[in-house]
Amino acid sequence: MKKFSILLVLICAICLLGGCADIDFQLIINANGVITERLYLPLNQQYFLEAGATNMQISELRVAVLNLAREECSSRIQAFEEKVDADDEITPENKEILKSSISAKHQYNDEYILIDFNFLNTNVRNYYYNVDSQATSNTEVQNGFLTTKTITTSKTKFASTVSGTPITEYYAEQFETLVLTIMPGVYNSLPEPSFTYTYVTSNSRLRSDADDIQIQNGYYLHIWNLEGETEKEISLYYTRARTEIWYALILGISLLACGTMFLVYFIKNKKNKQKAV
Repeated sequence: MKKFSILLVLICAICLLGGCADIDFQLIINANGVITERLYLPLNQQYFLEAGATNMQISELRVAVLNLAREECSSRIQAFEEKVDADDEITPENKEILKSSISAKHQYNDEYILIDFNFLNTNVRNYYYNVDSQATSNTEVQNGFLTTKTITTSKTKFASTVSGTPITEYYAEQFETLVLTIMPGVYNSLPEPSFTYTYVTSNSRLRSDADDIQIQNGYYLHIWNLEGETEKEISLYYTRARTEIWYALILGISLLACGTMFLVYFIKNKKNKQKAV
């Protein structure tokens, strides 16, 4: 929970199905520690065909979006390498290691374009964004009689492009511009995008103030509807038993049980002695 700003799992999606246009921003924490920022851009072929586009236009749009993604990711990587080179506190050997600790990957099918931007670990991503996790989140501990509730509150601060525009808005705007250029007849039928923020975890004990919680393939998706707020305040929390109280209760119950058993034995033994007399 200390790394709350890093543990938000993100997928940025433009879903063009049945009039739906949801942009969902997530961050994926992989089992090996690698952090993946994922732009999941559904570019549904069937939707565009039904809207009047041709297969050639769809292929052209897909290539244009992939080229846009490559240019954006290359720009981010170049800026990171320049930052590392200018950092006098890092040795030349460590600079090369650090520069190789981020990467990007792109792929697609008939349903979507997937853009991954990977960081080797949380420290690398913190360095990339100049993030102080202690300063960007607030943790509160509430002690009840039998349980302790640890609440971490933060804001859904999206990663930004070089221009400073939130990446969700940037890709939505660029996508619409490409549609207008390549298939102007479809442009007017594009739905307005809505924004959600999703935290994905395999931890079933984690709770939140999310608007919706879903389970997919063993993962718990905590989903907030942002409604245009790119920095909405959200809370995640754990509830755990206060072991010292439970131990005291168990000890007290055990002593009470032993005392009760001794008392019953004492009374029964006394009665047996009286009968013997």
